[in-house]
Amino acid sequence: ENMDLYERLVRKYDAIGFSIYEDLVADIQGVSRMVSEADSAKRMQIGGGPMITMAPMRCAYLLDSIDLFINGEAEMILPELLKLIGLGNYQQMISDHRGFLYNPPGLLILSDFNHCNRPEAFSSFNFNLDFASPEQLKRGLEVNLSRGCSRSCIFCSNIQGKHFRSINADKFDALLEQVSTGSAIESPHIFTEKESERMTVNINDDDILQDKVYASRIFDTIMTRKYRIWGIQSALSSFIKKNQIDIELIDMIDIKQLYMNNEPLVWLGTDAFITERGKKLSKHIPDEKTLLKLVQEFEARKIKNIHYWIS
Repeated sequence: ENMDLYERLVRKYDAIGFSIYEDLVADIQGVSRMVSEADSAKRMQIGGGPMITMAPMRCAYLLDSIDLFINGEAEMILPELLKLIGLGNYQQMISDHRGFLYNPPGLLILSDFNHCNRPEAFSSFNFNLDFASPEQLKRGLEVNLSRGCSRSCIFCSNIQGKHFRSINADKFDALLEQVSTGSAIESPHIFTEKESERMTVNINDDDILQDKVYASRIFDTIMTRKYRIWGIQSALSSFIKKNQIDIELIDMIDIKQLYMNNEPLVWLGTDAFITERGKKLSKHIPDEKTLLKLVQEFEARKIKNIHYWIS
């Protein structure tokens, strides 16, 4: 069974990468060690993902079969690191880059492993879909338009930074134009089911509603281009401030033609629902009465609302 898994996962690739989340560490540990034992070619194993930012040295200790760990947005430094590894130029790796651990046989190379690699500005970000095929686009777009959170939640603020950074809205508009150029579809109301999925956008931001002006501009662009979204990922802190519900924000997202099937939907994530835990994290937890009032407001407007825990 292990060799079958090895054949399917490893043999045809030059390297194998793992996106490491807290609840996947044990599984990744088993797969990584199995691959290391079975792979005569000793292909490189690379680890990325949010758990490394949360506990870099702990990940390196538990996942001892992984050769290269990168803290933060691995795409920012991975191509150059691989080039330097191929050249054996470890000195330049350390002098030019931070936030990584490399563990080749007989060596341990660290460069400020606690440093999180992330873009601090998106003004020059190359935002296009030149790499995508029609097959990849048939189920719509998955995009990140902003990063960072000005609040104190452990997950978002530690991993993505406390500065809210966003893609220029005009760049996003140009992206939608690029995808839809040549389309004969003029109205979302005449879509077939398959076509309607093609004209959707899933915004996978930490919390785009932190900046209401920016979010409103993005939503207007989506509707103008006759696209739809599946829902909005946000946080309780966007809708509740000092135990007061932001009705203006709810009004802004309560636009049925913005959503797939005209069904508004919000996902609200947090790393603390319990007051005592909130105190430990130095963050405000809404009281039960205010939280219930928010849910009732959503329900009265027929806005589906899903509340989940970020561990």
